[in-house]
Amino acid sequence: MKLDKVLLCTDFSEPANQLTECLLELKDKGLKEVVLIHVVNIRSAGGNASVLQKFNQEQLTKVAEEIEEDGFSVKVSVPIGFPPHEIVDAALKEQVSLILLGAIGKGVVRRVFLGSTAFDVIRISKVPVLVEKFTDTKREECEIICRRKFERVVVPVDFSDDSLSVVENMGNLLQGRGRMVLVFALEGSENKKDLKKAKEDAEKKLEDLKSEWENTGAEVKCHVKEGIASQSILQVAEEKEATLIAMSKRGRGQIRELLIGSTAEAVALRSKIPILLFPSKTHR
Repeated sequence: MKLDKVLLCTDFSEPANQLTECLLELKDKGLKEVVLIHVVNIRSAGGNASVLQKFNQEQLTKVAEEIEEDGFSVKVSVPIGFPPHEIVDAALKEQVSLILLGAIGKGVVRRVFLGSTAFDVIRISKVPVLVEKFTDTKREECEIICRRKFERVVVPVDFSDDSLSVVENMGNLLQGRGRMVLVFALEGSENKKDLKKAKEDAEKKLEDLKSEWENTGAEVKCHVKEGIASQSILQVAEEKEATLIAMSKRGRGQIRELLIGSTAEAVALRSKIPILLFPSKTHR
């Protein structure tokens, strides 16, 4: 996975302003170009859309100048339209590696600085989306939860092509620095014998995957958990003090991305730490 160009979404709130702090960490992973985007919502702006566009263009240009001081090439975009679609379209047009946006507190839906926009973006995006999380405090005290996101990364695995692709992306991104924690969730079998066999098979596959990546110098840990997949993933993330969860939006057997009740959606909603969501390889 390359992280050379990022689309950073902002609405000029305090959490959005702090998203720029993530850029220096991403610079260590190869980030060179940043596209700053603020969408003037045509529904709420109405007849004032063009006036707001000009004002926000000026504000965003000031932010761009500050980011450029850190050695990044920066482009500003202030389209008028429906935010989720404008953000996703801009990501494709600019050929970015990643969309960066943020959420306050536990979940994407409860309090997101972009409102429902963030949830719609992660649902329809065809490029990876990094949802940064912030402490749910007063505006002036709002802080990024994880400033070193790539130290301990939980990667859920169900051995589908999509989940294995995430393992490969994260392994290449970490480059032997940081720990990858592979998690397989065993959601149940008809009897104890089948359950035991399924667990043994999963453990063997995980160990094979671990050996493969340890040969590259990566530090890898494996866990097989019994129970609901989303709960198992979040439990391991908490137990291992993970700094990031990286996963595919689709798992084995799902026919749509982020179906209501799906594992990816449940994790995105409940995770207290940043989450990096990858689109299905077949839907990019």
